[in-house]
Amino acid sequence: DQAAVRSILDGLGQYERLASRAMVLDEQANHPAGPPPADVIAVYRQATDLMTLELLPPAYNLTLEGGATVREAYAAKHSAVLSGRLWVALAGLAVIAALVAMQFFVAARFRRRLNPALAVATLGLLLLTILAVRLLSDEAAHLQAAKTSGFDSILTMSQARAIGNSLHADESRFLADPGRADTYTLAYLDKSQAVLYV
Repeated sequence: DQAAVRSILDGLGQYERLASRAMVLDEQANHPAGPPPADVIAVYRQATDLMTLELLPPAYNLTLEGGATVREAYAAKHSAVLSGRLWVALAGLAVIAALVAMQFFVAARFRRRLNPALAVATLGLLLLTILAVRLLSDEAAHLQAAKTSGFDSILTMSQARAIGNSLHADESRFLADPGRADTYTLAYLDKSQAVLYV
């Protein structure tokens, strides 16, 4: 991932140089309003191709890999909390059953209806088991809320913003490069549908 990020940053530097060169050539051409001269468009296309073909796909892949890592970590932690809740509930119920059996044994052996110490221990353990199961259920709910309300919404917003910026760039490219206007029109349509879907 670090190598991919370095490569993308290096590519952004190249893109900046190409875009600056296109702007300088455009200023030097001193042309009337309308599409720029062919040499400016050629440099501009190099910058566009670099961005769309070499920089954006690996950046998008990094986003997908990061999202997959978060989803895997969330699934593992959420599953661990849920299985922990099950084991706590089962262990609590087993010990409560043992205490109830002990209460019956003591009642039969010593002919007492109720052993206060065992009754208090049974009630205390029942309360402790309920609180532990509830705490683990709350933790599972917090994990899910953190992922859906936090990570998922931020990722969706970031994707929508990136697509919106790309839409704006396609609109500018459409005006600046009439030779590729059809390509930019189709790209704009695809991205607008993607924003609608998001």
